[in-house]
Amino acid sequence: MDIIRRGDRGEDVVKLQTALVRAGYDPGKIDGVFGPKTEEAVKRFQRAMDLTVDGIVGSRSWAALAPYMGNYPTYPDNPYPPYPPSPPDPPYPELPGFVVLRRGDRGPNVTRLQTALTTAGYDVGPIDGIFGTRTEDAVKRFERVFGLTVDGVVDTAVWERLNPFLLEPDPNILRRGSVGTRVEALQRALLRAGFNPGTIDGLFGTRTQAALIAFQNARSLPATGVYDAATAAALAPYYNNYATYTVQQGDTLFSIARRFNTTVDALVRANPRANPNLIYVGERLIIPLG
Repeated sequence: MDIIRRGDRGEDVVKLQTALVRAGYDPGKIDGVFGPKTEEAVKRFQRAMDLTVDGIVGSRSWAALAPYMGNYPTYPDNPYPPYPPSPPDPPYPELPGFVVLRRGDRGPNVTRLQTALTTAGYDVGPIDGIFGTRTEDAVKRFERVFGLTVDGVVDTAVWERLNPFLLEPDPNILRRGSVGTRVEALQRALLRAGFNPGTIDGLFGTRTQAALIAFQNARSLPATGVYDAATAAALAPYYNNYATYTVQQGDTLFSIARRFNTTVDALVRANPRANPNLIYVGERLIIPLG
């Protein structure tokens, strides 16, 4: 990685911002622009890791960020073993009855589109099977969020991105647009896991979706942004009766377990890692209580 600082742009900045979100430091929008909010997040991370607090991301800052990145390069001063490559996302299931849709179209495929967009949190107006201006506007907003060509035309790329929202309704599945106490519990679990969902308000919006995608990527799950059974199982340790603790100089898993009246095995289960003996100053651990 190159040295980057405020004013820089590009893929390295995206990687930095994503790693900061995973580490629990809010850099603002993940947009590849190293602005003041990203700089402030870097400084807070550097302060927690006992690094020079200058907001400049050099080899030592990259090394400290390494546990929060998927594949990352090694450095001479990087004490962390590299993670294995994350498996590629599985291909989307084939979409039966796929057709290109655009403004003016009508029929069951438009109804299917409108239902999926509504489930994803985009307002199409009445679900009436008529591809009008409100449906077109919703498609364009969806395309913009997912980095697709913003033309309001529903082609293969749009259907693929919509696929997670074409599933049959399931009360155990949460996705963008969901609301209620279960969403609030999800947001608290994501925060405990080190992925900032924004305000804990019970509203599954873009910040919660981004945090969930970051969590899924970190756990090598399909990064759909949909809270399903596999994601629920991975998040389970971060729900009830857990606290967080920032590792201090001289801490060991044994001393932390003794301080919180828990066990080393319980700590390892709550904080899975390739090397269970490796903890570092500034790391936030999940502490099982009771």
